[in-house]
Amino acid sequence: MKRLWLGITSWLPSSRRITQRLVGEDPAGNKYYLVETEIKWENFETKKKVRRIMVPSGSCSEEDYTPESIAPEWDAWIRGRRNEPPKLQEVQQGAARQQLFWKRGQDANEREQERSEREFQEGLISRQRPGAFEPEAWKPKGK
Repeated sequence: MKRLWLGITSWLPSSRRITQRLVGEDPAGNKYYLVETEIKWENFETKKKVRRIMVPSGSCSEEDYTPESIAPEWDAWIRGRRNEPPKLQEVQQGAARQQLFWKRGQDANEREQERSEREFQEGLISRQRPGAFEPEAWKPKGK
C-alpha cells in the first residue's frame, strides 16, 4: 500500500507558486494583470503557465459589463493578439478615433436622409413600406 501511495504522490506537484503583476489600468478603472503559475513536479521539469486577466473597476458590476467596456487595445492584449500592454496614450487615441468614426457615420446618415427627402420632394422616389410594391404609388411629375 505504501508503494502505491508513493507512486501516486510522485505524479502530484511538489510545489506551486503563483505571481500576479499589475501591468496597467484603463481610463474606466479596470486593472489588467499578468498571472504566472509555476508548478514544480518532483520527478519532472518545472512547468509555467501565463494568463492575462482583467479585474473590473469597483463601479462596474457583472450586470453592467458589456464588451464595449474594455478598450480594443486592452482586449487585444488580453486575447494575446499583441505582446506588450497598451500605453494610456494609445488607449486615448483609439477612443478619439472611435468617436470620430461614430461622428462621421452619423453625418453620413443625416446626408442620406436629406438626399432621400429632396428626391422625394422632386418626385424621383416614392415612400412605400419595405417589401410592398405598389406600382400606382409613384408617378413621375409632368404626366
